[in-house]
Amino acid sequence: MRARRVVSFCFHTLFLANVVAAQSYPGKPVRIIVGVPRGAGSDITTRHVVPALAITVGQQFVMDTRAGAAGNIGAKVE
Repeated sequence: MRARRVVSFCFHTLFLANVVAAQSYPGKPVRIIVGVPRGAGSDITTRHVVPALAITVGQQFVMDTRAGAAGNIGAKVE
């Protein structure tokens, strides 16, 4: 009986994995939040990396600069 449950579990897991793999992820542009002011080192690095990342992954990326409060504004979870 236990072996039958294990086989059933494995079958359903593989079936659901195929359903999930068929969906395009993510469905909307990926937002990268930068918590430093424009022109800072991390901002410049991110601006150089984002276009290459978009080409490599094949997904649109949007850079959102949120500076202030020692990085707390950019770190705020929405």
